[in-house]
Amino acid sequence: MAEILVRVVPHSHSTPQTEYLHIGQYDAVDMHDDGWGWTPTELNNPEWRVIRIQGTTVEALLQWIAVAFDGTGRMTNKRKYMLDNTQNGVQAIIDSWVNGQVNIVGTGDKNKLINAIVLK
Repeated sequence: MAEILVRVVPHSHSTPQTEYLHIGQYDAVDMHDDGWGWTPTELNNPEWRVIRIQGTTVEALLQWIAVAFDGTGRMTNKRKYMLDNTQNGVQAIIDSWVNGQVNIVGTGDKNKLINAIVLK
């Protein structure tokens, strides 16, 4: 299974000129195999949630942490993909995530989340 650290609030220190340098709302911050030793800082930061998606692997979700580059190799966005919370049922899943623990996304919600990882 895959465990993902997700930013759940907008980055508060971004300006229009620097926003591309930051992890945005519903972007994956980090990703590891099941059982990763998340630190108390990662688990308890009110801006992040740790989720475990049952029945999937880190390799299957690698696009979520891809960086966006233009044709010259210049970074245009810290993350190329994001979780689209406007898709059917996704916001309710996000709202159920609790700070301070690894949140389990069961097989019933897995496909909703995976299908909601979209190109920015």
